[in-house]
Amino acid sequence: MEFIELVEKRRDFLTEELASLKRKNRFPEGELVIQYGKRSNVYYWSKQTKNGVRRTHIKKADHELLDGLIRKRESEILMKRYTAELRAVRKLLSMYHRYFNERDQRFLDDLEMQTRLYQLNKAKGISYKKSLLETIRNWKNEPYERDINYPESLKHDAGDGLIVRSKSEVLIVTCLRKYKIPFRYEARLDIEVDGSMRPVYPDFTILHPYTGQIMYIEHFGKLGDVEYEEGIQWKLENYAKNGIYPFMNLVLLYESKEEPLSLARIEKTIVDNIVNIEVM
Repeated sequence: MEFIELVEKRRDFLTEELASLKRKNRFPEGELVIQYGKRSNVYYWSKQTKNGVRRTHIKKADHELLDGLIRKRESEILMKRYTAELRAVRKLLSMYHRYFNERDQRFLDDLEMQTRLYQLNKAKGISYKKSLLETIRNWKNEPYERDINYPESLKHDAGDGLIVRSKSEVLIVTCLRKYKIPFRYEARLDIEVDGSMRPVYPDFTILHPYTGQIMYIEHFGKLGDVEYEEGIQWKLENYAKNGIYPFMNLVLLYESKEEPLSLARIEKTIVDNIVNIEVM
């Protein structure tokens, strides 16, 4: 299944879950207040009255009220989480459909185009492969400018002298090395923004080991943060204006506090979007 199909499936799931949570919204009035103690917790029922907020101690025997308030709080948390994730997913899908349209897909699906590309690449033969190996070797040895902002957040050892900003990026590095994908960490990239050139620093710049294509990996680690998501949208919009598109030469990895990245998910994304690209 294509990554975009997984995103669409997740969108449908979130939409259905939110609708279901709203239908089940039959809970006691007020909210649960918990006073945490060393040995046990004390529960209160907080309710708005004409005279202000009234807080009543919930006795142990009143299981029905306590269970109802607990379910209500859980429902509110899930609705908040699902709403934030659905907003992020819809933004991603909007960007995808804005910059990757049916005409692009027709070209990729066109048998004649694929046949011609195959013949062009086949004609390059062994000399092409030797040239690619030389390109990879030179690219790996070239110095490059890195992001020097916020050096205090560089605290996770990824091996071979590379220090990165998060545990998830350590996992990404592990996966890239496993599949022998040459990469640069936070390398400077100049893109055009509002008519002038501006430096940005993609999390990973890679040189595809089979095609020689430059690609980028962005790790967005704070889904659910509205300001952070606005930054994602700005970056994706300006990437697209500079010819960098999700699912083509840009690989995206997302996570939130509730759903952190796992090595398995990182590996599947890299395999599907980089390793398993057919070499014609």
